[in-house]
Amino acid sequence: MLKRAFRIGPLYILAVGVAMALEIVDGRIDYSTFATYERAFFNLLFGVFGYVPLSNARVCVLACVTWTLPYEWLFYFSLPIAAIFSRHPVTRIGLPAVLLAFSILMSMSGGSGAYSYLGLFAGGMLCATLEANALLVRVHRHALSAIALALLVYVFATYRVAYAPGPMLLCIGAFVLIVSGADFFGLLTATRSVRLGEISYGIYLLQGLAFVSIFSIPPVRTFAMDNATQYWLVIVMAMVLLLLMALVAHLVVEKPGVSLGNRLAAILRLSNQRETREVPIASDARSWRMPTSLTRQSADR
Repeated sequence: MLKRAFRIGPLYILAVGVAMALEIVDGRIDYSTFATYERAFFNLLFGVFGYVPLSNARVCVLACVTWTLPYEWLFYFSLPIAAIFSRHPVTRIGLPAVLLAFSILMSMSGGSGAYSYLGLFAGGMLCATLEANALLVRVHRHALSAIALALLVYVFATYRVAYAPGPMLLCIGAFVLIVSGADFFGLLTATRSVRLGEISYGIYLLQGLAFVSIFSIPPVRTFAMDNATQYWLVIVMAMVLLLLMALVAHLVVEKPGVSLGNRLAAILRLSNQRETREVPIASDARSWRMPTSLTRQSADR
């Protein structure tokens, strides 16, 4: 939990700080209401409650992508309970399977989209369990890649959203194949893909700021709105800017944060181990008081 906080928190605080600073510069914040300060406070809690613009009149500068972070934190908070079920091979597979079945039933009965999110988390847990127990699909990686690619193409071509039982199961199936070795014909294992994976959190979190930076320039905005070709050209410019922002954020903010979290976790682990060793030693130590029999003998003398 500590490591994840230092993995997610520093860049999140930076992005939210920039977003709120832009709102302050914009000048449409109502400082007379308590709700403004309440939003600012909850915005800074490492994404546990997501990000809400300080002004109702302001477009979400972070592109409203932080709505996923509360669900991620719920998953982290549930790990101590899930760890109880991971001790036995049956419950280790049974828990994600039951959660997935529950998610499908609730989604089919008209439940909220949160049940689909639960199913996707359960699918990830199930894939991790299958991998840990070597229960994978034993087929050549190119065949796995072709099947996984076909599943994803079918999802994008058929469904409008991914948060329904059908696309959810297909995405989980594709992920099982990826865990089994589908690398999309070397695309996932390429060095450039690995580097993009390392900065993916910055790409996810900073995309709104990149687009705001580009489209806030009046000549660029006018150029983009002239026709579709020029619009997509500006989008490519925003993507390049986003990659540069994510790379710098990864080197300057994310990596130092992760290193600090690892050091703190190591210190706490050593402290707990030291306490564990010292308790038996203290219990076995002889008392400073003299035994009762010796005390009586001294009194008789």
